[in-house]
Amino acid sequence: MEFDDAFPLQFYINLNRRDDRRRTVLNMFLDHGMEHVERFPAIDARTVRHCRGHWSEGRYALSLTQKLCLREAKRRKASAVMIFEDDVVLHPEFLARFAALEIPEDWGMLYLGTQHTSEPEWVSPGVVRVAHGLDTHAFAVKAEYYDRVMRVLSPQGKRVTREVKPSDWLLAALHREIPTYAAFPNLAWQGQEAVSDLMGKRNGTYDVKGFQRCNREYIAPVMRRHLGVKHWRGGVVDDGTEHGVGNAAAGSPAVEGMRDGRVAFLFLTRGLPGHLEMWSEYFRGHEDRVSVFAHPKEEVPSDATPAWWQEAVLKEKTETEWGDVSLVRAQRLLLEAALRDPANRAFVFLSESCVPIKPLSGLLTHLDRSGWRSMVETEHWADVEKTNPKKAARLHEVPDVPEDAWRFHPQWMLLNREMTEAVMSADLTERWSKSFAPDESLFGTQLCLMGCPVEDEALPMSSTWTRWPERHQGHPETFREVDRGLHHALLACPHFFARKFSLDSNIRELGLHLR
Repeated sequence: MEFDDAFPLQFYINLNRRDDRRRTVLNMFLDHGMEHVERFPAIDARTVRHCRGHWSEGRYALSLTQKLCLREAKRRKASAVMIFEDDVVLHPEFLARFAALEIPEDWGMLYLGTQHTSEPEWVSPGVVRVAHGLDTHAFAVKAEYYDRVMRVLSPQGKRVTREVKPSDWLLAALHREIPTYAAFPNLAWQGQEAVSDLMGKRNGTYDVKGFQRCNREYIAPVMRRHLGVKHWRGGVVDDGTEHGVGNAAAGSPAVEGMRDGRVAFLFLTRGLPGHLEMWSEYFRGHEDRVSVFAHPKEEVPSDATPAWWQEAVLKEKTETEWGDVSLVRAQRLLLEAALRDPANRAFVFLSESCVPIKPLSGLLTHLDRSGWRSMVETEHWADVEKTNPKKAARLHEVPDVPEDAWRFHPQWMLLNREMTEAVMSADLTERWSKSFAPDESLFGTQLCLMGCPVEDEALPMSSTWTRWPERHQGHPETFREVDRGLHHALLACPHFFARKFSLDSNIRELGLHLR
């Protein structure tokens, strides 16, 4: 079916103050020969006085704009309406590929691109049945479902809780009730270079070819069974064609795995790590799978350090203070340096009191088997408020971030390359400059704001073992004498590193079988 026949009414939503986006998206539509897409003026969050049950004024403004689009489609008695956002990117062969799709006649909602958060069902070449999908950069609704969708987009009167979601989540609640389909692979996505008017930062949900970065485990089975793609490399599917997956019916060559990927060890320390000999033993024999970067607060004489540490110290550093945003700036410097090497697939933060407790080969095997997933143990703001109200109150130090987006997590975590590229795509340190210990919230909250909740993509575990006092208040326990009970507990735990072990700790004497 031709695009204009399928959607007699086509809108793109655009703020009056974003004439730059209007020109860009109009030129893209014209380049594709799409002459019937009308501009629909978006509600500006700056004019909204009440969130009406949404997380924020921006969320409400988007939901209201979408509802008004549907109301106008109903007024015009259009059989279906397609709604684009003005930061949408269309596949280079958009119209031809759309015309080749066999969309079931019972469709009620249709996405030209979406982030699947449940495994979709393959229907026909290029089309899947959506179980739960997010993002509304290009979606359509059929006339018989206008009223139903408009009702869902109006959660007025509801108390703002974790259950009250943005508009894409509200629509996703209908996907099992209304016959909902999507183009697969995506024919439309949000550009990486576009800065969201809603979030004020660059989008990191999709790669340059339109494949979702997060929740990839849900689309992996469909990619394997129907497209012949086994793995992603660098977050981008590469099948030898210019624009990604080629003929979906014919399948495409499998992409090589990531078994040659490296782990970047990022040391954020006061000086030297407390147990250099353990780390030297840990790295020995795996030099081709390791990159080491260090940001020491204090200068250390080169004659007192091994060669690998001398090479690891960053040339560019920043002054750091405990509990200050400067720690995040130092983390970003470490990530920036490590990202320059495309072979680095995982990035793990460590302090001077950390020690390895499992062989490096075990970590590499785990990463290979898990698809190089991040390891981040997150807590939602509402849960933290119950156990540690003082910590939860930090959200008031960054008042423009919705409370439901707040995630707390240890600073010592492991991020995969996709998550690392997402957090590095926008620098929010200034917004957290008045917050205490932003290293325990900024990255996780930022990913949530970007539509990439950590809990959806990362393994819910910390890469580093820590023993905290009850209710995680105060400071973590420091160990000097490690008894047999603790030693066996470290060997049995699922973590790969542990802290805090003092310089004179007997941890190395007990032996952790690091080779």
